[in-house]
Order: sequence, then C-alpha cells, then structure tokens
Amino acid sequence: MMTKEQAILQLRQARGQLVHQTRQTGHSLQPANLVSRSVRQHRTVWIVGSALAGLAAMRWLLPGRSVQNRRDIKAETAKTKGTLALLVTSLFALGKKTALSYLSKQARATIQEFLSNRTPS
Repeated sequence: MMTKEQAILQLRQARGQLVHQTRQTGHSLQPANLVSRSVRQHRTVWIVGSALAGLAAMRWLLPGRSVQNRRDIKAETAKTKGTLALLVTSLFALGKKTALSYLSKQARATIQEFLSNRTPS
C-alpha cells in the first residue's frame, strides 16, 4: 500500500512531466516553427510555389498590353506602371541575390563534403 507521501511525490513528478510536454508542444506548434520546419522538409515545393505566386502576382500587377494605341496612354497610368516597374525590379534583384547566396552556400557545402569524403590515393 502506498503512503500519502509517495502518492504526493508521484503526483508532483507527473505534473512536472505534463508541464514539460505542454511547453514542448506549444513550442512546436508556433507558426514560425511550423513554417521553418515545412520549408526545411519541402524546400522544392516552397521554391516552386513562390515562383508560381510571383508569376501570378506579376500577371495581376502588370497586365498585358491593352488594345489602346501607345500614344493614348494617360500620364497617371504611366506613373503607376513606372512605380510598379521600379518595385518589381528591386524585388527581382533581392530575389536574385538571395537565390545566388543560397546556391553558393549549397555548392560550397557540397564541394567541401565531396573533398572531405575523398580518400587519398
């Protein structure tokens, strides 16, 4: 038969384990952690999805040429398209820089791994 002190001790230990597990679960379910884990596990899907989203945004923000004559473009439309072009150009430059940075890191890591695994002849 258990004594009262043993039962209280077991309850305290169980409560401590429950608090620990609750904190771990809460940490793993935070949106930032969910997204970072998803990006790590499904990197290709995220890259393709972002490329498609960027293409869709470009189509929506910069629609194709209208039937109007080029001389009929109003000044307001030209300003809007010029501003969008500046914005999109800077976003492309940022994306290009990020992609090249990522690719260079991956290439460097792959080359280092390849060279470290080579056995001397």
